[in-house]
Amino acid sequence: DYRHKTLLIASASHELRAPITGVISMLELMGDNIPENILEYYNIAQSSSKSLLSVVNDVLDFAQSGEGELKIRQEHFDPRVILKECLDIISVIASKKNVSLVPVFSSNMPLKIYSDPNRFRQILLNLLSNAIKFTLKGHITIKMGLKESSFLKCSVRDTGLGMSEPVLENLFRPFGKGYDKEGINKGGCGLGLAITKSLVELMGGYITAKS
Repeated sequence: DYRHKTLLIASASHELRAPITGVISMLELMGDNIPENILEYYNIAQSSSKSLLSVVNDVLDFAQSGEGELKIRQEHFDPRVILKECLDIISVIASKKNVSLVPVFSSNMPLKIYSDPNRFRQILLNLLSNAIKFTLKGHITIKMGLKESSFLKCSVRDTGLGMSEPVLENLFRPFGKGYDKEGINKGGCGLGLAITKSLVELMGGYITAKS
């Protein structure tokens, strides 16, 4: 049944994560001693292994969300610091595509919020990774500020081609892969935004999209 399939997926994902992490660690240790003639192959191996780990983590989180096992660990933290970390991660890709990353903070932006910094980082990274994937040129704007004095509102807006209505309707459903208006699939396993929705709702919020 569904529960047994979910447990099997979670178990397989957990077992895969350790060896993939080991590969990534070894590649990072080798990073300072890579000959110029194989540097391109090294970079591809490093990028591919990190992408694979991201997919495995998405599958594991999806399985855990189905079992109600996603956990929130709350503490005080500065959301601007988390955003900077996320922007640093995607800045290399953005630079190669000549896409500007523009953070905007409202005047009522709090110095700290009480939530889960790791899950907040995961949400932002999923949204930013999705935005940079579909944006060929222009900019990505990230806005943050308080809503109704107690909720932090975050928005990610890009200058990509946009999405059709059928894609928007299925955007936050499991395996609802993203396609641009030209029908081009940009890859991924279609779980990132479904997990993002689960995390946002688990933290007492909601998420929407428009194009």
